[in-house]
Amino acid sequence: MVNRPRLQRTCQTPLELELGPLLEQADARFARFHVTEPRGKDAKPVPRALTTADRNRVFATLEQWCSSGSVVALRTRALVALAADSGLRVNECCALEVDQLLAFKPKTSETVKLARSFYLRPAQAKGGGAGTVELSPRARAAIGAYVRAAVAAGWMSWPPKARAPLFLGHRGRGGARGHARLSKRSAQHSWHDLQARARLSSRYPFHTLRHDAASRWRRSGADLFALMRQMRWRDVQTAQRYVHELDAGERAPRIASRVG
Repeated sequence: MVNRPRLQRTCQTPLELELGPLLEQADARFARFHVTEPRGKDAKPVPRALTTADRNRVFATLEQWCSSGSVVALRTRALVALAADSGLRVNECCALEVDQLLAFKPKTSETVKLARSFYLRPAQAKGGGAGTVELSPRARAAIGAYVRAAVAAGWMSWPPKARAPLFLGHRGRGGARGHARLSKRSAQHSWHDLQARARLSSRYPFHTLRHDAASRWRRSGADLFALMRQMRWRDVQTAQRYVHELDAGERAPRIASRVG
């Protein structure tokens, strides 16, 4: 990072000599709050991660909202848990298919069981960055609850058809009873609606969940190359940009098999 250059001052009068130290302090405070990244051709701003307080408030709000049994609430919880624990982007979440995450296809949705990991195809990933994605217990439980509720409400047919979308939105083409695949815009709207319900002091874009997942994976003890495999990054510089320091008082979460 490069701080803003301080102004060069020459103190000539007695008043300037007296005010000189105060002006230097003012410059230092100004530089503290105006730190900028190099703006070259390949430079990118450092991403922002969720604070511990905001993360806890988001998931507490989700649990309270899901107690109503709303399919939209359960879908939002599954979407957020998947992005926050596995680090999927919003368009990658929306591109997922039901049979892609199933360990096997049971006769009824009540006994649905999700795999511990799944393969994200090149057509679903950004820049064709395909790879194996691990699912946390929290994400598996949230997705399973959403699938059962969606089938019971008639949003989703069972057994699922080939290439049936996992996350469904408003009525339209595809899906049971005309429910279409959830769009990227609708998924982002669900995330912003959740933040409003949680009354967060600041608003975060959906992509913040990916940054947060990377930070917690790193703090859990995963090495940089394991983190790159999970997030499907191709260079170390990208991985280093996404790694955040969590709040000092936070307990480091365990690796993906134990997150949640």
